[in-house]
Amino acid sequence: MPDIITDTLPHAPQRVPENGTGEVVSPVLAPVPAEVPTNFAVIPESEDWITLPPPYDHMKIRIWLDFPGSLNAELNVRGDENRVRAAAKRVFLEHNHWAFRNHETGEMEELPQPNEDAFWDLVPTRIMVQAFRALNTMLQSPPNLPARTNRR
Repeated sequence: MPDIITDTLPHAPQRVPENGTGEVVSPVLAPVPAEVPTNFAVIPESEDWITLPPPYDHMKIRIWLDFPGSLNAELNVRGDENRVRAAAKRVFLEHNHWAFRNHETGEMEELPQPNEDAFWDLVPTRIMVQAFRALNTMLQSPPNLPARTNRR
């Protein structure tokens, strides 16, 4: 993935709740803090839900699209799983209630959200490979031409 050269203001992307119909409003732009002078060209901080490709197309994950280049560098560190995980926990924000079968109890359980270490310990590698591929596709698409194919 090419390096992303950008910068952001020190506020984090915001999550937007469902709009009452079960759909999540996206993409989300965080409001500009009041302390930013009006003559600044503020870089938007947007998030979006991506749908994974088949056979995982019932699974969605929310990602932060306008993260800084320093975070992109952390995602691409080779040989340091802890740094990559810490960066991924900031970029992959939440999922649409993924579940897995606990092989010890046989019960279905909801997978923790991506900001928790347990998510990264439990999520199948094949699923996260698809999520990272989808993220790369989104990052390489112009902002006004989203890479998503199943728009609402």
